[in-house]
Parts: sequence; structure tokens; C-alpha cells
Amino acid sequence: MKWVHAAALFAGIFLVAPQAVDGHAILTEPPPRRGQAVGRGLKFSPRPPTPAQLRTCMRAPANAPVRAYTAGQNVTIKWDITTPHPSNPGVTVSIKYRRGQKFRPLVTGVNIFRRSVTVSLPANETSEHAIM
Repeated sequence: MKWVHAAALFAGIFLVAPQAVDGHAILTEPPPRRGQAVGRGLKFSPRPPTPAQLRTCMRAPANAPVRAYTAGQNVTIKWDITTPHPSNPGVTVSIKYRRGQKFRPLVTGVNIFRRSVTVSLPANETSEHAIM
């Protein structure tokens, strides 16, 4: 049986419509891969970040997966709000199974103030190193 690995979970939690983001959050569960948990506060300086800064996580070296899941499993994702704001663009949890594949949303528009959501992994997809 192959496993679905959550190698870089933070890569899959996005605030929808990044140009209009009015809130910021960090992944707390499952734990992000080593090197991704940067904590609270300003992430980039100067503000706004340069295009090169925004591409840094794409080029981060892959670390060992921190959790393994089976296809079809339910996974609870949790986050902390680091900078609350009045609007709520929603949280999207996505997954990709192979290099070069685009992220596929598992759930979109989750109210950021819920601080968690449970998603079902596709039952018909497996990978040795998927990214959620």
C-alpha cells in the first residue's frame, strides 16, 4: 500500500485571493515540514515582498515527510490566526501528487476563524511524496 505523504502541508493552505488578503495564519496541525514553521510576525522585509522573496518556498529543499496518510483518509487541518482582520477571504486546502502537477483543491472558502477543517483525501490517488 502506498502512502500519501504530507511533506509540505503549509504549501497547500492558502488564503484565497492573495491580492486581497486581510488575514494571516500559520499551520499548527499536522506540523509543517521542518523549516516551514516560521512562527508569528513579519515574514518578509522589505514590504511588500519582492518576487524573489515570494518564490523562496518553491525552492526550499524537500525535508522528510512529517506525517503519512492513506488514500481516502480524513485529515484534520488546524491553524492559528497570526494577524486577524475584519474580512475573511477563506482558507483553501489543496494537494498535488507529482512534480509538475498543479495543486487540486480539497476544500475552499473555509472561514478562517474556524481554525480547523477536516478534508477527505481522494481514495483513488496515491503517491510516495504528495504535498498537501
